[in-house]
Amino acid sequence: MANIFVLEDEEIMSDLIENTLEAVGHQVVKCSTIQEAQELFEKEPTNFDALILDRNLPDGDSIDLAKELQDKSLLSKVPIIFNTNLSKPAQILEGMAVGAFWYLTKPTTPTILQALVSNAVDTYQVYRAGMEKQKLLEGMLSYLNKSEFTFHTHSEARQLAESLSLMFPDAQRALLGVTELLLNAVEHGNLSISYSEKTDGLVRGYFHQLVQERQSDPALKSRKVRVEIDKKPERTQIQIQDEGSGFDWREYLEISPERIFDPHGRGIVMSKAISFDKLEFIGKGNIVIATQERPQAAE
Repeated sequence: MANIFVLEDEEIMSDLIENTLEAVGHQVVKCSTIQEAQELFEKEPTNFDALILDRNLPDGDSIDLAKELQDKSLLSKVPIIFNTNLSKPAQILEGMAVGAFWYLTKPTTPTILQALVSNAVDTYQVYRAGMEKQKLLEGMLSYLNKSEFTFHTHSEARQLAESLSLMFPDAQRALLGVTELLLNAVEHGNLSISYSEKTDGLVRGYFHQLVQERQSDPALKSRKVRVEIDKKPERTQIQIQDEGSGFDWREYLEISPERIFDPHGRGIVMSKAISFDKLEFIGKGNIVIATQERPQAAE
């Protein structure tokens, strides 16, 4: 169960979103104007796990609200999903540019909405867990400069990401990218789950079962992901290598309007745009090197 905030001025659409999300156990708080939402966030900077925002509202564009929320420490990392009639590629890219987790156009089907919100909530919960662990681990990891790791499973990827992100100059910024790249190495690399298989699994609610089945497959379960991390005074660099057959990584480096409405597929784009200063795939795509530079001190 998660707490979801919905900003929507059309009553029918607002009720549809509420009923769709409550049907799978989420709690929903609704507002119909930007001003009402601003007042709510000022009074109660509460524990929302995802925000669903219409853009074209009577008192403005919620793009401006999204920018405001980036400056609020308790809300800056909460996933934002735009759900709107504004569906031109430039408008979609505008929404993603302010850090939106995803962009949906109306009418939204219940299955897509449920799958996308579930994905957003899972991502945010990983982030929160990582930040809680940071307080326990950051002292110890501050002495670690170079190391190698190997792992096999989906759950191991999440656990390792929480720790490895602490070695980067900006751990909060790194966590999303490290998590996405490690999960990609398991899911699409070693377990050979295709893009379309993950889409169908998320929409129809059997993706986690698919992962477990592949991890039990004798031909796949012995595959490893190898991780090397190197921390220097000027930057931290991570290299991730899986044992899969590779993929055409070039088409995933930028936001694709053709895939923008799928419930996944933004991991590499967000890693490149938010988490790292440099992202480089090698060869057939089963090796990725990500770098985060340490900000130069002002003279």
